[in-house]
Amino acid sequence: MTEHKSSTRQPRKQLKFSFLTTPFSDQVKIVAVDLQEMAPLEGVIQIKGDITKLSTVQEIINHFEGKLADLVVSLFCPLQDTP
Repeated sequence: MTEHKSSTRQPRKQLKFSFLTTPFSDQVKIVAVDLQEMAPLEGVIQIKGDITKLSTVQEIINHFEGKLADLVVSLFCPLQDTP
């Protein structure tokens, strides 16, 4: 028989990434975008917005101050109506 633990949620902790505290940390810029509020992440610029809106895209571009991003990772998935 499996013992089930209480589903009491622990408070969210702020995540810390070691690569943000290296000698290259001044060269690392991370911008996260989501429709929902995000848990704070040290060293991460967070934008609550819709990636399909030009105003959100422009805000992302502005954070890079005219430079190109080295990497773009997207989990963008359009919401679909469920039957």
